[in-house]
Amino acid sequence: YVSRDDLARSFAAASLDDSHTGKIYSLTGPESLSMNDLAAAISQATGKAIPFDRVTEDEFVEICRMGNEPEVMIGILLSMYRAVDQGEFSDVTDDILKLTGRHPMTALEYLQQRCGTGK
Repeated sequence: YVSRDDLARSFAAASLDDSHTGKIYSLTGPESLSMNDLAAAISQATGKAIPFDRVTEDEFVEICRMGNEPEVMIGILLSMYRAVDQGEFSDVTDDILKLTGRHPMTALEYLQQRCGTGK
């Protein structure tokens, strides 16, 4: 997970410095999180117990349909659900730090900021 603010700073830094021309960066947050980890961070940021309950793909699709998601979006969300489950988003780089000179926010820091519960 990576915040839009961290991405925006990285894009700006890469755009303003010609030394980044032709380079490829992988912009990630500072940690790889499981869905259980994310639920724990949401719980800590909100002060409410937010459990993660694993669901089957069929259950996931039904939940999306109950939320009136368009079928095309359900397909996209399902592919992301599978990718997360298979660890395809687990890579962590320091490219944001290299580009901006600042560490990216953790998911907990971001959630605390959004919830107004941070330091």
